[in-house]
Amino acid sequence: MNELHQFWALAGALTAVYLGLALFLRTQAPTPSDPPRPISPAQRAELLELLRRGEDAAAMRRYREYSGASLVAAQAYVAALREPAGPDGP
Repeated sequence: MNELHQFWALAGALTAVYLGLALFLRTQAPTPSDPPRPISPAQRAELLELLRRGEDAAAMRRYREYSGASLVAAQAYVAALREPAGPDGP
């Protein structure tokens, strides 16, 4: 009887862990992010200066701080800034 009791106790504990983990993972699912916030002309000038100095990673990081953009959006924005008429004008 003792072995059967241990078996069911272990089965119950494993079930609880499984259900708890499933619930935790479900609540941690990624949610769609908000669109990036616009940045000011001064912030844009700072990003251009970082790019001029070759600090692309710092420019992406700073853009993400200012706008709340995702990494992919920041990469696209910084790549567009490198173009002669980057985003939002010359």
